[in-house]
Amino acid sequence: MFFYKEIATPCIYHDYCYISRPAGTLIKKHQHDFYQFIHVIDGCLQIETDSGLETLTSGHVHVLPPSHTHTLLSENGYTQFGLNLRPNTEERDWLKRFEKYFPLPSFFSCPLPAALQQKIDKQPSIMDELEELCMINILDDYCINILTAKEQDKHDLLKKKLLRYFELNCTKPLSVEDIAGELSMSRASLQRVCASIFGCGARTLFERIRIENAAKYLRQQSEASINDCAIHFGYSDIYIFSKSFKRIKNISPLKFRNGE
Repeated sequence: MFFYKEIATPCIYHDYCYISRPAGTLIKKHQHDFYQFIHVIDGCLQIETDSGLETLTSGHVHVLPPSHTHTLLSENGYTQFGLNLRPNTEERDWLKRFEKYFPLPSFFSCPLPAALQQKIDKQPSIMDELEELCMINILDDYCINILTAKEQDKHDLLKKKLLRYFELNCTKPLSVEDIAGELSMSRASLQRVCASIFGCGARTLFERIRIENAAKYLRQQSEASINDCAIHFGYSDIYIFSKSFKRIKNISPLKFRNGE
């Protein structure tokens, strides 16, 4: 199945298409003066941008901002839904959202909405004005899904970044200011992100990770004393360490070590 539709009604969308490309497809390096969305429905597509080569499979989306380049390659062929925005549009609110979320070429997972898939399956050869307006509403929902998926992808990456940083630095007595500075975030932004993703502040999250690692240490390093463990994880006072340990694990470090 193949179709290409231009939208006559004034809106942010210029055209959309549904295309199956054959094995060995190579679309050489090019750019556009508008936002382009490529949603892989089936098969496998490789896309090369200035950031490197990415592989997209079913359910993954590529967004190319204006003036950026990409090269499309597919060894075994693929099927895509494509959407192009108008290069000059009065709908600045939509464009501001895209500019915020997609300043650079992006790749992420996002399911194709059922309503859009149904519309694709029943695509008429000619659309009247009412059908086109219905399609515009469906495309609005599609773009909202893409923005939501991008936000979730951003949160997932930030979550992994935070956890990795905390794990790698769990033996250091870091303050919230130290953590924010290392992650190039303001203190307020760090606290807001941690509350949103983890349901607690940065200090509480970091303390939990330190204590969980300290618990593993006590079990694995049978010759180490409680004081040794406290020092290893950056606590200057064994009393503070023991108090924090008991608050988080509901047991003292000594009883934990002894398996009580």
